[in-house]
Amino acid sequence: VQTCALPIYLNAGVVHPGSKVKVENVENGKKSEYTILGPSESNPAQGIISDQSPIGKSLIGNRKGDIVDVQLPTGKVLQLKILSIAKSK
Repeated sequence: VQTCALPIYLNAGVVHPGSKVKVENVENGKKSEYTILGPSESNPAQGIISDQSPIGKSLIGNRKGDIVDVQLPTGKVLQLKILSIAKSK
């Protein structure tokens, strides 16, 4: 029997594609909720973002309570605190 290591994002409590994540902007306290899916399923107006977007890439692999830096295309760095992680429906 062989074993293999699973990617860290498949562990419970870690953001991965398919997660619904509540975050808080550290700078202004604004709270947002994102569902992270693949690029073909994204719909930012409905809070569905791609795992390849700047926010999606930054959140993947992190846990509740982590503060992540998001490098925006404008060059600005956005800091988001992860408030909760749930499985999307």
